[in-house]
Order: sequence, then structure tokens, then C-alpha cells
Amino acid sequence: MKTTKKILSGILALSLSISSPFIVYAKSAISENVKTDSVQDRCLRDYEDLLLSFYSEKEIDYPDEYGGIYFNSATGVTTVCLTDLNDSKEYKKFFDESTVEFKEVDYSLDELNETCQFISGVMAEKNITTAAVSEKTNDLIVSVETDEDKPVLIQYLQSNGYNPDMVRFDENSEPVEIEHDSINNAFDNANNIRTSSVNYAYTGSKLYGGFSNNTTYSLIGTVGANAYNPSTGQYGIVTAASAAEASNISSFCNSSSVIMNNNSAVTSVYSGNCNAAFIPFSSANSFDATTTIKNGNITTCLYDTQPIVSPYMVGIDIVKYGGNTGRKTGTITSLSAFVRYSNGITIEDLIKCSVETDNEDKGAPVGIEYSNDNGFYFMGIQSSGSGNVCYATKYKNIEENLGVVIVSERFS
Repeated sequence: MKTTKKILSGILALSLSISSPFIVYAKSAISENVKTDSVQDRCLRDYEDLLLSFYSEKEIDYPDEYGGIYFNSATGVTTVCLTDLNDSKEYKKFFDESTVEFKEVDYSLDELNETCQFISGVMAEKNITTAAVSEKTNDLIVSVETDEDKPVLIQYLQSNGYNPDMVRFDENSEPVEIEHDSINNAFDNANNIRTSSVNYAYTGSKLYGGFSNNTTYSLIGTVGANAYNPSTGQYGIVTAASAAEASNISSFCNSSSVIMNNNSAVTSVYSGNCNAAFIPFSSANSFDATTTIKNGNITTCLYDTQPIVSPYMVGIDIVKYGGNTGRKTGTITSLSAFVRYSNGITIEDLIKCSVETDNEDKGAPVGIEYSNDNGFYFMGIQSSGSGNVCYATKYKNIEENLGVVIVSERFS
């Protein structure tokens, strides 16, 4: 296995701290808690071993022949993509022989990531709406606004020394809308303010916003998780910035119609690799932080944050708890997607999932439910989505940009 040193670009940034103490934690977090293994559980640990072998001086150093990796949840087989199958023996030691196969591909993961990063810099200029690395098909999946934009991008790549054969065009699309749907699920909150009891804003539950006269509340998104801001000493929730930043919101309340924040000290980041907001519990009502997920008639716990969130997890089964659509299952299709929004902002390093969703699920928690019934391992929150495509901001990007810590087993 060749190990030429490469710089880790922004698109490849893993959602974890790369200090050695955390790596030790990350390696043990799954292994110690999974008692009843599924094939996916075992493969996650095998992936983890392989990924850690790529570390060199606190950076990822992908081997030259490495084209990526993905998991088939239907068969339980991991596919390792290589540009030279003669190097496969170096990878076999990480996997059980019955659960791994090797596929020869044209492009290394470094080549794909470098080209995708280049494309991301001209998304608005070239009318590109989404771009993502697909390790499963060893190419870049790109969506543009019209057919006329396709030859423009191809010519641009060629003139700058990039191989346009890496690009596979997806269905044409407009930039992702960030506006709220027409007001629905509204209720009158004029007589519902309570101060005598402790309240909760459960992960996966509906998040309502109060507009104008502060008596009519409408569904604006989903509670992504409870969080803590160590610089202010405040607890609160995280959700998508595109939900919290909606115009004319004067307060926020939980799914039980209890005000938790009067639009006080809300922090949001809507740029770079983050579409998220921290809404502190700041109102006359008393709120306690919780790791419990409540979504319809489903109650479980946010057991932990997923130790590692990185490109090796393509094909893994995930679960999303949307405030509007409920509990939905799907799979990860990319861990390094770029999306251009209708306000001109491009968000990078997103998780792309094939899972049913809609606009009012914004902020919904996305994660893995392991087979030992230990609960939900948090990966991030929905940034946008429609139909069967969901994009999510990685939790580590949320913590780093907002200066908060997700409340979970790791936190407690």
C-alpha cells in the first residue's frame, strides 16, 4: 500500500478531533457498547480500523490506489475500491474474508475529492446546484440548473486540467429553497405560557416559531438535539439555521406549546460547513436538558454522538427523526456533499442520505441505531431536503462553529 503524504482539504475534514486521546475513545466507543453484533455493527468497527490506519501526523493520508469504500446493507458486504487490485492484500487484514470484496476503479479518492473541491468554488458562477463524491460509483454526481450548463462545466474542467469524465450529471435542479412552506400546524399560544413546571424540548420533536403578535405559532423545523454552551453556561437546543433565521420570528416554543426562548441570544452559522443554530432556554418557563428522543409515539434516547463520521460510512443504514415526517430509515450516499441554496450560499461537507424528508424536517437529527438497543448515535442535523434526498450538517461542524457541546452520553 503506497502512502504518499497529502494535505487534508476541507472537504475531507473528518467530524472528529484527531488528537490521540479522542482516537482511543473513538475506537472503544462502538466496541465496548455493542454487545449483540449485526453485520453492519461489525463492519463499522472494521471501517474504523482501516480509517485509523490512514492517519499520519494528525492528517488523513489516503493511499494512492485507494478509491473509496462502501457498505451494502442488503448483503452485509463491504466493497473496497482500488485503482490497482494488486494492492488488495494490504486491505484484507482489516476485514473478515466473508464480508469484504474488492473492485477496480478508474479514480482515486484523492482525485475525486480534489475535483469536487474545485467545482465547489464555482457553483454559483456555473449554475451548479449540488455536487458530491460517490464512492459507490467512483465518480462525482453533479446537478446543474439547465442542460445548457453541462457543456459549460465540462469545458471549464478541461481548460483547468481536470478530467470531466469523473462527472455524472444528476437530474437538473434549482438552488435549494430555504423559505418555509406555507404556514401549517399553527396553534394559538396566548393562554399556554407556564412557569410552574419543568419542561423539555425533546430531540426529534417539532419546533414552533412565533410570528408578529406572538400568539400564533407555526411549525418551522425540528429539534436536532439538546446542547450546552460552555462560554455562557446556557443549555438549549440546536436546529438548522435556516429554521431559526426565518424572518419575523419573535420567539420559539416546544411541541407542547411552551415558550422556551423569546428570540434571545440565538446564535446561528449559515456558511462554510455549517447550517445550524443554538437556541438557548431563555424564557419565563423552566426547561431542563434531556437526551431523550420523542417523535410521535416513539421514545428512545440519544445514547451518544457517533464517534467517527467520515467517507468510509457510505451505504450504512441511518435513521432520521423528522418533526413533520416522523421516523424514517435510509442509507448514506455521500459524506462530502456541496449544496447551493437559493440565497446564494453554498454549504459544504454535508452528509447526503437517501431517506424520505421534507422542508419542515429542517434540523431533524440523523444518526445510527445499533443492534444492541442502546439507542441513537447522533451524526448531525438535516440542513435541507425534499423527496427522498436529505442533506445533513455533521455534528462536529456544529460544535466547532457554534461553540456548543451536544448533550449525550459523551457529554454527561
